[in-house]
Amino acid sequence: MRKIILKSIIVIVGSFIMGAGVAIAVCGRQGADPLAVVWDGMSNVFTITVGQANIVLNIVLFIIAFLLDKKQLNLGTILNPIFSGISTDFVMSIITIPESLSMQILQSTLGVFIIGIGIGMYTSVNFGKSAYDALVFGVASKYGLKLFLTRMIFDALMLITGFLLGGTIGVSTIFAVLCMGKIISIVYEKSRYYELKFLYIA
Repeated sequence: MRKIILKSIIVIVGSFIMGAGVAIAVCGRQGADPLAVVWDGMSNVFTITVGQANIVLNIVLFIIAFLLDKKQLNLGTILNPIFSGISTDFVMSIITIPESLSMQILQSTLGVFIIGIGIGMYTSVNFGKSAYDALVFGVASKYGLKLFLTRMIFDALMLITGFLLGGTIGVSTIFAVLCMGKIISIVYEKSRYYELKFLYIA
């Protein structure tokens, strides 16, 4: 029970950080996570809202992740979208959009960096991941690939797919493709180290 509580807390905190990063990046208006490009493209092609595109894509990715490696799915799969969503809405309600282009790029890039920290933290307890993260971790685990490289490949595929669908790409979206995987990998490994050493979470 102690481990379940600790893992849930870490998932919630990491999800809040991730959600805050999404809000900061989006309000910078210079690009965010490559998944957002796919949602944007889907909304244009299929005449649905970005939120509906998010739901549809998550269902598809969840099914693939479940078939590939169901061990990546757990309570965190439910907690993450709930608390990251709450955090995103809250931060977007209090943050402002910078006027200068340079500050917009800086803010969006900072947001992407924060997203990576949140993902690395909440996934580190291996207590369930969002559909996309579960797919990335599942492929990396099954085929013995480096996590950061797997994430980079998937982010690049999402970026290309979204672009072909007519989604909008920003400067920080490119930064996300190139650096998000490494940020997640570093935070994941550091978090695992402290969790195993001090919290005794396996």
